Amino acid sequence: MSSRYAALLRKKTFWYGLASLLVIAAIAGALWPDKSAGTDPRTPVTGARSAPAVPVLVASVERRLLNIVQTGLGTVMPAASVEVRARVAGQLQQVLFEEGQEVQQGQLLARIDNRPFTAALEQVKGQLERNRALLANARRDLQRYQALHQQQSLSQQQIDAQSSLVAQYQGTVNADEGALAQAQLQVEFTRITAPISGRIGLRQVDAGNNITPGDSAPLAIITALEEVHVVFSIPEDDAPRLLAQYTDARQRQQSLPVEAWDRSQRERLAEGRLLAVDNRIDSRTGTLKLKALFDNRNQRLLAQQFVNVRVQVETRPDALLVPATAVQRGSQGDFVYVVKTNDDQGQAVSLRAVQTGAREAEQVAIERGLEEGELVVINGVDRLREGAIVRVANRQPAAKPAATTPLAAH
Repeated sequence: MSSRYAALLRKKTFWYGLASLLVIAAIAGALWPDKSAGTDPRTPVTGARSAPAVPVLVASVERRLLNIVQTGLGTVMPAASVEVRARVAGQLQQVLFEEGQEVQQGQLLARIDNRPFTAALEQVKGQLERNRALLANARRDLQRYQALHQQQSLSQQQIDAQSSLVAQYQGTVNADEGALAQAQLQVEFTRITAPISGRIGLRQVDAGNNITPGDSAPLAIITALEEVHVVFSIPEDDAPRLLAQYTDARQRQQSLPVEAWDRSQRERLAEGRLLAVDNRIDSRTGTLKLKALFDNRNQRLLAQQFVNVRVQVETRPDALLVPATAVQRGSQGDFVYVVKTNDDQGQAVSLRAVQTGAREAEQVAIERGLEEGELVVINGVDRLREGAIVRVANRQPAAKPAATTPLAAH
């Protein structure tokens, strides 16, 4: 009896468990949504009018000025950078500048012991005086010989010999005058002056050291910062349009305006002009190098600093603009959600295919698909489908350009 009772108990347990599983499956089927339906945003929402409205942010399509800007990553290069070096060998006696000081061209920066050069200068002066005296005496002798020759007291050979001696002394005097100029120059070179105006860097040599023109380290480096160059690159695919604008500006004796922005592209650091374009494409990177000139009197740009460069290549006065966040990308191309009405009540949205054009900052130009004044969804699009009911939580105009004023030709 015990074995039959155990078998009966196992059978009842099996059927009870199976019934419980079927009940759980039925409940899950009723509560779990069908994932296979409604994955395409173009598929209309079933029962949309009974679904709760989706809160969204919208912006209006605006027609206004669009500056088409070419961007590139650039490096700040000083307009001039000069190493301050000794031009004669000697002991550095004085350093007359402070590190980081603004210096002017010709300003005295350091002194080298000039006593050896002064002594050499005096020696050359003495040699010159001696040879000048010999030249003067030879000339007087030539004048006397010429007078005696007219009286037929001297031969022509003696006259020619004396003339040659005068020329010899004249050559010696000329050589001594050159040596004097060289000695004076050596004395002058013991005064180390600033070759350009700019900011001087850290001192590399201290007073008391012997320095030579061939030293590996300069005394200091002066960098001109009132004007700087920025070398930047653009993709070769964008080069033809920029080159066309650059050539047109040069024919009109103007230049393309350029702006330098910080790494985050939130702050404009300086304004300048496009100075030069390289004559070939870099085959390693597929880019074209360009150089811009910036006025840097406020010294916000430093040598070797990385900046984002913007060059205006085209201006469209009546472009249709929407915020970039409004444009979505799907399998069929770009599209936006357009609010059908404009009364801020629970309204339906319509999915609209668009053709986008140029971009500027957070704006996108719409070439086809929208009309001025229409409302497009810029926030909350991930919860929308064709015909979905929305509630406009806020309305704002299309994003403004990042720059406070449009770039203007220089």
